[in-house]
Amino acid sequence: MPKASQLSDEEVSKILHLKLLSKTVKEISELLNRSKNKPVWVNPDADTFYAVVGSTGSLMCEARSEPSPTFEWFKGRALLGNSKTYKIINEKYKSTLQ
Repeated sequence: MPKASQLSDEEVSKILHLKLLSKTVKEISELLNRSKNKPVWVNPDADTFYAVVGSTGSLMCEARSEPSPTFEWFKGRALLGNSKTYKIINEKYKSTLQ
């Protein structure tokens, strides 16, 4: 490969452009691969919970994905939100319903 001093300005420009393009394609490819990751349930076997009637209980859902997951809690078909009865605490990869 010739030294940079032996190349014309146009040739140097083309090489730099190709290096930049190659880096950009790699970054875009990595981003697309990350964005295709479906959520991974941290503890998929936790499907039964117990609580004492009349006491406060908590349910926690934890999942990892790219982009970060969004969580919604439902009772039947009704979307739950913070109220006198329910408190929802959302973090990056975890949501807790109290």
